[in-house]
Amino acid sequence: MMRSQLLSWVLVLLLYPLPSFFAAPLTLSTQDPQPSILFMLSSLAISGGNISILQEAIEMRRKGMLVSLAVSRKHVPADYVSLIMALSSAITTEGVRDMIIIYDGNCCWPKAPSSELVRLARSFDIVIATYHTTALALEVIVKDHPHLMPAYYVQDYEPWFTCNPFECPFRNKLTFYNRWLNKPLVTKEKHFKYTESTYSVVSGKVFLFAKTKWIKKMVEDNHKDTHVHLVTPSIDHTVYYPELDFLKMKAKVARMLPLKSLKSTPPGSIVGKIKIIAMLRPRTPRRNTLICLDTLLKLANEYPTLVQVSFFGVDRTQLTALVASLVEIRGMAPYRSSSMLRREGGEGTVKVLGLLKQRHDLAKLYRSSDLFVDMSWWQAFGRTAVEAMACGCVPIMPSVGAGSDVCEGGRVCQYHDGTDEVGYYAVVESLVQNHTERLRMMEAGLTRAGEYSIRQAASSIQAALRTGLTDFRRKNLVSL
Repeated sequence: MMRSQLLSWVLVLLLYPLPSFFAAPLTLSTQDPQPSILFMLSSLAISGGNISILQEAIEMRRKGMLVSLAVSRKHVPADYVSLIMALSSAITTEGVRDMIIIYDGNCCWPKAPSSELVRLARSFDIVIATYHTTALALEVIVKDHPHLMPAYYVQDYEPWFTCNPFECPFRNKLTFYNRWLNKPLVTKEKHFKYTESTYSVVSGKVFLFAKTKWIKKMVEDNHKDTHVHLVTPSIDHTVYYPELDFLKMKAKVARMLPLKSLKSTPPGSIVGKIKIIAMLRPRTPRRNTLICLDTLLKLANEYPTLVQVSFFGVDRTQLTALVASLVEIRGMAPYRSSSMLRREGGEGTVKVLGLLKQRHDLAKLYRSSDLFVDMSWWQAFGRTAVEAMACGCVPIMPSVGAGSDVCEGGRVCQYHDGTDEVGYYAVVESLVQNHTERLRMMEAGLTRAGEYSIRQAASSIQAALRTGLTDFRRKNLVSL
């Protein structure tokens, strides 16, 4: 009896699927409920766009997504595990080693990608370039593995990095900086043409996404038949947050009092000087180091009892050399540079803070400061400015790039053309003098910066990639 019943159940299990199988053709699934994603990094440097990618990838893994990051062994620091763990408390040592795939061989243009990278990519559904030098690998990978959806997380408008002589809007400025750096003005036309081509790799089938409207517009306006999907930018609110100490915040707000009140305030009181900070990066011309230095030294000279300017990114010796370069190039220095400079920790008009290696040190500086100045030629996002805003420090951003969008047209921060020295000086000076406006912007900026969360960014990337993968599979009739 039991044997016959068992036989009946076997027959049912074998025969039951047959009618439905023959009644309708097989339907290809166009949306994998759990697509696997591989980001290709040019290095594991903990800076700029890499910070966003790493933190967003960690958050996507927390949400249950299968996310990995591939990087060549040539560009992996020995302490990469601790460096990445410092970016998020949500990941363990084992989690970092599981997330980061280290391969041997080359990663980036102009050399062909490592065969190991091409091989390991086949296990994923989506492979993403994160810098123009990694976009070449997409061509090779997709040629061998056509089921993969190629994507490119565009972090900046990178053709401007190479500055073609006929198309770069900052050509004259670059000439100035190369003369100062004693570098020959080399035309990188081959590099420029390659960078321009990266937005249409894989015969234009690459899925482009970016974090700001400015990047989207630059790519779509300058490269035919491209479409860039917009995702949400992010900063780390576990590090960048406003002052929580009541007395320190009271002192910060007190500096927002009307100018007449400041004049009657005795030295050494709770009010103190208006604190202005700026980052100097001499080896990167587009950060406009010399002009930023010149502008803020003039301001410190004009308002010696009202403002204190602090520079980070260089030490005192480097800053002294930069001032000497200004004198040599411009033939004058309308400020008392030698008497304004003070050693780190001093209370002079100008302070030199050196290189801040820890994000918590930078956040602490933001929280104790009133204005953050960025005179770059452009900022595709302006991470440092938004981080300053999140700490209650009002940023002044370059107008070229995301400045208008981040500042909401001047509602939460100020922006101006970083190459216009006179106009930029006037903007900074107006905020020094208008204490009520600084307070208003500080309060509005805290709310604005709160919109840039890692969780929202991860969700927006997840949604964009799922939509892209659905369309890709529908068009290419690919199903896993």
